[in-house]
Amino acid sequence: MSKAMASNSTPNTSPTNLSKMEYYNIKALAIMRLCIGASCIFIPGPVFALCGYPLRTIELSTFARMIGARDLILGDLLYTAEDKTAADGGKREMRRALWGGMAADLFDAGVVVAAVSGGYLRKGPGSFFIGGVMVAVGQAVWGLKALR
Repeated sequence: MSKAMASNSTPNTSPTNLSKMEYYNIKALAIMRLCIGASCIFIPGPVFALCGYPLRTIELSTFARMIGARDLILGDLLYTAEDKTAADGGKREMRRALWGGMAADLFDAGVVVAAVSGGYLRKGPGSFFIGGVMVAVGQAVWGLKALR
């Protein structure tokens, strides 16, 4: 394969000194947040039913859409944080977006643990939500480590 073709098929990760795997991990986290956010906004009932938590009232759907809006915004912030024209390639903004998303996720985990402990949420859906949080936090930690 020629050098021109190789340079077109791979992302320019040189400004941030990220490997392809690290770069795609951060982009995958952003896309995951965008998809989860959009699905919570547009189809909250099926999404939460899939998690074992059916939304029986319009009020619960409203809260689900608020969660979706937050994830959509955090995903967009992370997806667009890379700035190849900045001296550091946008590393600072990418770190800020990762920290913001991780803080929201860890807060969510605390709320879920409190809800399960208080008997307001069954263990099944609680475990599902905590599992999702752990995946997102793991990806964010990996991204933060790569952006040091």
